[in-house]
Amino acid sequence: MTNGFGDLPDGAYVVTSEMAQRGVLLEAFYTSDWYLDPAGDDGNSGFTPQSAKRHFAAMADKWVAGDTLHLAAGTYADADDVSTDADGHRARVVIPDGVTVCGASDGVSVIAGASDISQTIEGADGCGPAAVRCVVLGGANARVRNCTLFNGHTDLVGDNSTYKNNNANWGGGVFGVKNAGGWVENCVITNCVAVRGAASYWATLVKCRVVGNASTTVDGSGAAGMFYGSAYGTVFTGNVGPNWTVMYPTLLSGCSIFKNNIPLSGTYDVILNNASQSLVSTLCDGPSAASAAGLISHCAFASDWKNVISADKTDGTCVF
Repeated sequence: MTNGFGDLPDGAYVVTSEMAQRGVLLEAFYTSDWYLDPAGDDGNSGFTPQSAKRHFAAMADKWVAGDTLHLAAGTYADADDVSTDADGHRARVVIPDGVTVCGASDGVSVIAGASDISQTIEGADGCGPAAVRCVVLGGANARVRNCTLFNGHTDLVGDNSTYKNNNANWGGGVFGVKNAGGWVENCVITNCVAVRGAASYWATLVKCRVVGNASTTVDGSGAAGMFYGSAYGTVFTGNVGPNWTVMYPTLLSGCSIFKNNIPLSGTYDVILNNASQSLVSTLCDGPSAASAAGLISHCAFASDWKNVISADKTDGTCVF
């Protein structure tokens, strides 16, 4: 029993009539709804907004599949609140498969990563061993919704010939599970940096705004917006880097991709390279490419750019 008035220690009690008159708050021993608050305390139960915990790390042995963690408004950025998944990927929070992290409305719950300014490699842009992603999604049914994901950075492992092939360097905002992903719903992803997938790697984005992220300028960098995964009703704008905005998506549907600052010679807003990748009802104002693709349908490609997606790679419903 947790005594909400603080005049008795927490513990097991027989509730007498005298205690009832004094006022005793009874809480369940287990809940599927948990609460976190930047002003909370990890010694709290986390069962109510009034008894919220403070750090994501305090949930590590608490939550199970089916649970939801509710975030109060505020910024979650404590330097000592860092989790690591089984493969060593550091993040402010590693969300287990089947668990949902839900922010307050309008993105006022900010999950902030961290850069490592000690990294001296040219073009690393704050990526290094002490850097922190915003979120790692632990499985296909891990979810984060209604949050702002801000300032996530990755490590920079390898050398100039291998940076692009090491997933330690991918997914500054969100890092998902290859071929499984996880869900990011109604979130803003901004100011994140990685070699590839600065905003997102192998996640499914739903009604998100992917704004102002950057891929590094070390060799092979790219996909400032998204590297693998899918997106529905998502806006990509203001993302910068040497190559591509969205790279090898399984599906883009109902998305808008515009005013991203990438070089326009030999690189693209969207690049597809096999028949499992599709583009539907999506607007691209920069050049796009498809050496191979599944369905390309009902899309609009800005006519003032040289496009290498040609009409013979679409179903005839696209506008160029």
